[in-house]
Amino acid sequence: MTMASSRSAAIQIDALTGIRGFAAFWVAFHHLREYRPDGLLGMPFFSELSHGGWLAVDLFFVLSGFVMMHVHGDEFASFSVERARRFIGLRFIRVYPAHAVVLLLHVPLFFIAAALRMGVNSDAFSARSFFLSAFMLNGWGFSGSEGWNVPSWSVSSEWFAYLMFPVLALLVWRVQRRRTAALVMIAILCTVTLIGGSYSNWKQFMLPTWGTLIRVTSEFALGCLTYHFYRQPIGKRLAEGMAQTAFAGLLAVSIFAVSPVYNALTLVFFVLLVMGLSQADGPFARLLQTHRWIAYVGLLIILYVAFDMCYRGTQEVWQDVNVYWRDVNV
Repeated sequence: MTMASSRSAAIQIDALTGIRGFAAFWVAFHHLREYRPDGLLGMPFFSELSHGGWLAVDLFFVLSGFVMMHVHGDEFASFSVERARRFIGLRFIRVYPAHAVVLLLHVPLFFIAAALRMGVNSDAFSARSFFLSAFMLNGWGFSGSEGWNVPSWSVSSEWFAYLMFPVLALLVWRVQRRRTAALVMIAILCTVTLIGGSYSNWKQFMLPTWGTLIRVTSEFALGCLTYHFYRQPIGKRLAEGMAQTAFAGLLAVSIFAVSPVYNALTLVFFVLLVMGLSQADGPFARLLQTHRWIAYVGLLIILYVAFDMCYRGTQEVWQDVNVYWRDVNV
């Protein structure tokens, strides 16, 4: 086994790979609500479960911070411009090609829609919006950035977190003890909760578009700090109990549609879930470790939702095409 392959084997945490599948389920079910408000397969339970599914994106941000520390953290125990340049280059190659391809696919679709007089939103599909998307700035909170490939805001925001990671990792390593890391994490949670609550008159936790980077950077930082509890283990039994409690809490918050102001509680559960699963060895963790195919089932659910959306969208477009040709032939 080569050094590279042995390193790859050493850094794999199977339970965290499995939980990505559940996060994918949650996001997919949430988007499916728009087309199937009664729930998947007509079951209202799935509709309630998916109520807060949009928050699963935040789980990915926390996971990303943890994984970046796990894979690349040691490279930034001391700062190096060369290592930072290499890291950013690797991240760019990882995320930009797919982002660019999907963005460019929207261009012919835009012109086709415009030709068919389908009422395209010129503000959403503006040159400014395209420029911001092309340079992965559409998730940085700039006004007029919504449009074109809308879901790519998360890729853009993640890109910002990657740019900050070399410095952020350096700061995280300055925190030596778990207790100190926990206090810093509590301070971050309290700060973002105070900002979001104050801005919305305590109606919700999440900030609007202009606060996207506050949301993403704080969650990415929480994931980075969570890594301290992996390097200084809390014990497998406690970790398993923590993971199970966090997962049950997430289900309860979603099913009972808790007020948006309590989204901060969801974020706490995300942190505890990652912290627990990274070192647990009980039934829940073994389920995710043994059945990593769960992550691929999540991908299949996303593909199903995407196909369902495309099918329904095609039906709507086809109706407009028929109207267009009927008007032309009159």
